[in-house]
Amino acid sequence: MSENARRYVSTVRSRADSMRKLTEELFRYSVATDSELSPEDVDLGRMIEDELADFYGALTKAGIEPRVTLPPRAVLRSLDRGAVRRVIGNILDNAVKYSGGDLSVTLTEGGEMMFSNSAPSLSAVEAGRLFDRFYTVSTARTSTGLGLSVARSLVCRMGGDISAECDGGRLTVTIAFPTEGAGRDITD
Repeated sequence: MSENARRYVSTVRSRADSMRKLTEELFRYSVATDSELSPEDVDLGRMIEDELADFYGALTKAGIEPRVTLPPRAVLRSLDRGAVRRVIGNILDNAVKYSGGDLSVTLTEGGEMMFSNSAPSLSAVEAGRLFDRFYTVSTARTSTGLGLSVARSLVCRMGGDISAECDGGRLTVTIAFPTEGAGRDITD
């Protein structure tokens, strides 16, 4: 093959891989927003620890050593275990991709989880759009813009709230699961 042909084949392969990833993420999005939730007692601190352990390799590769603050007692909520894993995983995935090299994770006794990292180039307006479907802060080819939208959908369906705030170059994503409350649908 000529050099031009190799470059074209490489571009086509890259675009096809991007389309495959988008198709897979769209499928996961539809499953996440339409699937039945099965609430059970979930220890939020344990879920955070487990997800951080799962992301250890990716965090280490990105040079991120998370600071974790958990309360001394278990924080239990009646939630869908798989959905909570997906929410925390999507947030950690974004931290690996976009963090300025740090991550702080805090769980309060009241069931509020806060994920905070430096994001010097993120504006307050961009932070407000992070949960919009297909929105990405950058035009990264590895991002579909669905991860945080899925997280929002799942959190709301489990009766919680999720928000993002950018202040002084730090992004903080906060998830709150009240002790009682039924899930609800969200609208974009």
